[in-house]
Amino acid sequence: MMNEQNLLAELNRMREGAPSGDLRLIEPLRCLAAWYCENRQPGRARPLVQEIWTIYNRTGGETGEMTVEALQWLATILVASGKSDRAETVLAEMVMQLREDRTLALERRAAVWNQLVEVYYQRSKLAEALETCQEVLALLGNRSSRCQIQNDTVWILQLNRARNNLGALHVARGEYREAQRAFVRNLQESRQQLPPGDLSLVSQLSNLAVVMRLRGLVTRSERLTVRAIRQCQSVTGWYHSLVAQGLSNLGAYRLKGGRPGSARSLFRKALKIRRRLHPSGHPQISRSLRQLAEAHLALGTHSTAERL
Repeated sequence: MMNEQNLLAELNRMREGAPSGDLRLIEPLRCLAAWYCENRQPGRARPLVQEIWTIYNRTGGETGEMTVEALQWLATILVASGKSDRAETVLAEMVMQLREDRTLALERRAAVWNQLVEVYYQRSKLAEALETCQEVLALLGNRSSRCQIQNDTVWILQLNRARNNLGALHVARGEYREAQRAFVRNLQESRQQLPPGDLSLVSQLSNLAVVMRLRGLVTRSERLTVRAIRQCQSVTGWYHSLVAQGLSNLGAYRLKGGRPGSARSLFRKALKIRRRLHPSGHPQISRSLRQLAEAHLALGTHSTAERL
């Protein structure tokens, strides 16, 4: 079983026999960076992924497929490290380049657009997010661009992702009817295109449940949330971000519905999952702690709430 020491030793051994920027360094760099990501150390993974991106940039060009994938990985790590502003910068610069250079497959370009939309959303830049989301939907739906698609499965996933992002933006703007229409349409089409149990379907069920709750459709909302949790858990097990999100949402619904005891149990489960998935201080862990504190306040256990 590979550990940090073994992976570092392999990388150092390779560095001794390969010059800086050599493609042979990619694999040991990738393995060590992936190990750090899996062990919630994004700060240590970041320079390794930056080196991977630099090597691909020199050998495959600024908009080569592997270069773009490395840049997306770097942006993901920056977000995980709390540096969303830097993630936005690198993605926005890449989008500008891809507008000029269209040699990369359409679905790969769309993935960069979608990731930028999500970073804008996280940073509450809703106008920029909506404009970029509409741009990627136009890109994916343009018949004249279909000849640039290399992988239909990836194209479908990116189209679903863009539509989900559009619905989320409608929610953030308080446009709940528009959001529900977007999510329902996407779910209907996705069921025809994706296999049962696909995590994109789980995410869409959760999104639709949130909108129905906002529109006052409480019973339907809880039913959809429970379905989403069960479907995700059957595919991934308990320790997945979508399971934690579903439990968190369901707990919030029950707290508002006057069931703080049930809510507390759900928030505890969500917190346990998020502590397994994220480093200490991650916003999702903070959210679970805050929700758990609210449940304790509702139950009258004020000292526990204050500690949380």
